[in-house]
Formats: sequence, structure tokens, C-alpha cells
Amino acid sequence: MNHLRSNHEETDIKIVLHDLDASASGATIIHVQSPDTDVLVLFIRQYPELCKDTTFVTGVGQNHRSIKLGLIYEALGLQKAAALPAFHALTGADVTGNFSGKGKNLLESVQ
Repeated sequence: MNHLRSNHEETDIKIVLHDLDASASGATIIHVQSPDTDVLVLFIRQYPELCKDTTFVTGVGQNHRSIKLGLIYEALGLQKAAALPAFHALTGADVTGNFSGKGKNLLESVQ
């Protein structure tokens, strides 16, 4: 399992790394559960390397919803999906507020 080692402090990248490994090893279905938009953004960026049936499950407590990543990726396209992490860092990552008065509401805007 040495190929899954990482020195990142947050688990966001580690979650993606493990799911990329699972996809490369033949996984056909992946369900990622996280309330964190950062994780969603990273998974959208990496979608082409993930198995096609990858679902992001978000919410807290009894309120959960499942989002098929393929639908978001197709709506954005390759270039926008590739730019999404950088744009997200400017517009509302965990440590920033907003960009030009616009905050993030990614989950509602892509459904």
C-alpha cells in the first residue's frame, strides 16, 4: 500500500487517492460520502480517472443526497472541470469568503 502514501494534512486528497486506486484496481461503483465541497470539487476534477458510476453523497444527520459525478462533469466539460479547483479556491474554499460578492453554491447550481 506504499503507493497510497501521502503527506497531506487534510484527508480530502487522501480520499481521492484511495478512490483513484480502487478505480484502477477494477472498482465499478464508488460512493464518496462527505459534507465538504472541497472533496466534491476534487472528485469532479478527477472524474475521468474514476469509475463511471461514482456518486457523491453529501449532507449531515438524516439529510443526505446522492449526486452522480458524471452528470456534473458532462455539464461542465473537460476545461471547466479542470479549472474548477483553482476557481473554487478563489470563490469559497474553507479559508476564503467570496469573489466579487459571489459565494459558492455549487451543489444547487449544477442540478
